[in-house]
Amino acid sequence: MKRKLLVPVLAFLFLLSCSHENVPSNEDSRPSKDRFMAMSLKEQFVAMATWGGISKIDIQNLELQRVSTGVVRHFPQFAFNYCPVIDIFELAEQSAGTYSMGLRKGGPAGQVLDVAVTLTEGSNPWVEVNGLKYSIQLNSYTAGDGKDLVEYTFTPTGTVPGTSGDYLNLIAALNNSNNGDAIRPDLPISDLRVLSLGSLKLTVVLDSRNSADLPTLGTCQEVMPQGGFLSQGSGVYEYNSGKGTQVKIAVNQASANNSKNLTVTVTYNAKYTVQFWGEAFGIGSAAEHENLNGKHIKDRLGNSRTLITPDGTKITLVSAAATGPMSSVTAITIYSNGSVHHINTTCNKLEYSTSNNPYLAQRMDELQADGETSVLEDTPDTVWYYTIYNEDTPCNRVYERVNLGSLPKANENQVNDLFDDPRLAHT
Repeated sequence: MKRKLLVPVLAFLFLLSCSHENVPSNEDSRPSKDRFMAMSLKEQFVAMATWGGISKIDIQNLELQRVSTGVVRHFPQFAFNYCPVIDIFELAEQSAGTYSMGLRKGGPAGQVLDVAVTLTEGSNPWVEVNGLKYSIQLNSYTAGDGKDLVEYTFTPTGTVPGTSGDYLNLIAALNNSNNGDAIRPDLPISDLRVLSLGSLKLTVVLDSRNSADLPTLGTCQEVMPQGGFLSQGSGVYEYNSGKGTQVKIAVNQASANNSKNLTVTVTYNAKYTVQFWGEAFGIGSAAEHENLNGKHIKDRLGNSRTLITPDGTKITLVSAAATGPMSSVTAITIYSNGSVHHINTTCNKLEYSTSNNPYLAQRMDELQADGETSVLEDTPDTVWYYTIYNEDTPCNRVYERVNLGSLPKANENQVNDLFDDPRLAHT
């Protein structure tokens, strides 16, 4: 079978699976920027396999022709942000200076991609993917707070051939929305050929520590709280971001009907509060009601529910049930300043807590569906509360702003209800 051009692009587009692994080591032995830049290409790929993964790919200067009409279209750029990132793993030496490597989606237990990748070092290093050679060049290394970004350019070393059969799967993948945020043309075309391709740019994120392994959740095994998180006993928890956000969580057991009342209170700058509250019969807690500074604005519209505060703290109430707003919240995860705290509300246990690990926080966040997601926005005269997107499955966000409420700073006692919930007569 003829090897397909752009197989790495195709392979990188099918990144949909999720995995949960063991808690990572806290040891930080990642190379510094200077040391990384001085490494051989093989050593750089070893570092990528240990401390990071591919987070973005850009396809530069692509010319496509429709076979049936002969029409040629030129696209300066396709850009894909991958969610979750692509792992590089198992570099094995085939011969002197030549190494094979693997790619897989979504972490150490993710599905291995069926693609043959070979790296060859030397004065002009190159990568061969399913028989097609690309020259490779390290463009830049951007050091960041907790995670660094490395950019490579891959350029085809020969003429770009193309037939419609070679690119059917590629075009289908380009139109698949399950690949994170993407900048791409609308190409529902089956009879395309690729006439030319400028280059591929690959962005790799390197963590400040080895965070490839993700924690196992759902075990009801309690851990010690870290980084601003407090476990106060009897189902009461508190988190302070240090930048203005306070989260209080209370799970109260009612003996009369074996129900649980879950209340999650999120306060910003000690003035502006969003509260999720309510009970469900049986072992679960719904927390389906939503208040803004004490006023009932609406009830939850779907399953999971997320709030993002002005300092970037993100609180997700996890509910995977198909019963919608009355479904039980089984867990609560807080992401803030590179920290992650995960509470199993079915057994009232803090199952995971870590601080100062931005890459791990990113990996866990991208593998968890946010559901209905709203933000508190702090403007000079008003604090706004509005829904910004829905994410029913990980990485598939549908953006639409829906105003829910506002708090004028000139009158701190006024709460404007901007959402008409047809289920509630008083909203």
